[in-house]
This record gives sequence, C-alpha cells and structure tokens, in this order.
Amino acid sequence: MRLVPRAMPVLSASALAADALNTTCSSFPAYNATTLTTAPFTLLASSPTASINGTAASFVSFTNDGVDRYGFVTIPQSNPTFGTAPPLSLRCSGSTLYAQLPGGARVTLSIAADENWQRGLSFGLGDGVGVQAYAQGGDVYLGAEGDRGAAGLKWTFKSNWGGNAGQYYLVRWAGAEEGEAKRQAGGEPPVVDDRDWDGYLKVVV
Repeated sequence: MRLVPRAMPVLSASALAADALNTTCSSFPAYNATTLTTAPFTLLASSPTASINGTAASFVSFTNDGVDRYGFVTIPQSNPTFGTAPPLSLRCSGSTLYAQLPGGARVTLSIAADENWQRGLSFGLGDGVGVQAYAQGGDVYLGAEGDRGAAGLKWTFKSNWGGNAGQYYLVRWAGAEEGEAKRQAGGEPPVVDDRDWDGYLKVVV
C-alpha cells in the first residue's frame, strides 16, 4: 500500500524582484550591494507537524578516488556514530548559491536533473535545476521554477540510512505542479512512507 504524505499548510509565495540566481543574490538576507555577496546563512526544515520542524540543514558528501566530491543536502535525523552532523553554510556571491564544505571548498547547489538522484538538492552532480529565493510573510524560502514558470516551494524530506553518516532525511524538490516530480519514463514519484515528511526550506542567517 502506498501511504500519503503528512498534511501541511499551504504556502503561497511570490518571487522576489529579480531573484533568479543567474541574475542577482539580492533576494537573500544579509546581502551587500557593494560586494554583491551575502553573509553566510543556512536552511531550516519548515514542516509544522514534523519532528524535524526547525532543524537546521546539513549535508553528506562522497569522494571518488579521493578527488571528485559530490553530495546532498540533508536534514539530520540521528547520527549515533559521529555525533552532530556538520551544519550547512550557504553564501550567495555574484550570481551563484554556494555551500561551504569543511576545508574551505565551495560547491554550487542545484536540484539534480538526473532521474537517478530523484531531484535531490545536491552538489557535484553536473548541471541541474537552479534554485531561487521566494518571499512569504516576511520570511525567505528556497524553491525553484517549474517547466511553465510555476513556483515550486515544496520539498520532500525522505528518510534515509547512510551507514557511517547516520540517519537523515534527503531533501528532494517536489516540483511546481501536480505530476512534475514523476519520473520521465511515466512512472510514479518516489514512494513516500510514514517516515517521510513534506515541507519547506526556510532561509535564516
């Protein structure tokens, strides 16, 4: 039996002026118009009925032969082996949203375009769907635009066990409209079970 996601309140957001990341970073908080750069900020899971509501985003990263790094934005669930998961530190500079990894490496965030990665918010996986800032009720949320320009702010927090990385939720874009998250082959979106949540990603300094 396929279970339905938990209900959440509707969030109707309007795009901030000129906020596409290929144009400007001015939509994000703590923006400096002189340097065209923001101060560091992070993301919080916003899902009022979920146990992870208000939890700061983290990440898991992988290395191929010690060189090529890629990874995913996550919401920590538990990490019994290594304790606290590393926090996600973001900065928008010039026209690009970056995540800062330990050791100083900067990686560009996007929504994975490859169907194998199921629209995970990720880095190092090639060109993906660019993310965008949206305003709602005085706050800023991370989202993206769909194929027909509809704002897609909803994310699925998919429960996952990552071995040494512990237990966490993968952050997957749910799309801008009904059916957008379905696989290109015409199949169904990834199954959501009672360990998963729907929600939003709130931008906080």
